[in-house]
Amino acid sequence: MVKRPRLSYRAILEFCNARCANPKCRSKNNLTINHKTPLSQGGTNDPKNCQLLCRRCNYFKNPRKEPVDLMCECVWDWAEHSELKENRRMEPLFRQWVLKKMMEKNPRRLDYFINAGAEHTGASTETTKRYIRKMTSDEGYYVIIHDPMKYQYLHFREKHLS
Repeated sequence: MVKRPRLSYRAILEFCNARCANPKCRSKNNLTINHKTPLSQGGTNDPKNCQLLCRRCNYFKNPRKEPVDLMCECVWDWAEHSELKENRRMEPLFRQWVLKKMMEKNPRRLDYFINAGAEHTGASTETTKRYIRKMTSDEGYYVIIHDPMKYQYLHFREKHLS
């Protein structure tokens, strides 16, 4: 495995003028480092491949299939961006589907919920994993249980059963 050089937040902060790279935003708050070309697609940690995005802009950019270079002329209209609308539609649909499957009382492995849930809602498996992480948080109604064979199962959290 090739070891990539570690990014310095301060160096990127200086390189990007401590502002969100989206010209329609330019926020100075809650900035995160974002790779224009993701590492998984051959991108590097070179500062020229990095940009700062506020959390809101990063949220809008990440679900996209194609990398978007917000440092260039941005023609991305946030008001018409459909990813947020789709997420608002899919998450409740996914949660209802999980509850329905859990009420069937058949133990189901976590990968079933991820894959079949993605198919049911039209979401990506990464999105359904994110939903499950939320649903199994300390405030969530579910917990992940490991069996002796190291499979993971989704179960109701005890405190929510009463």
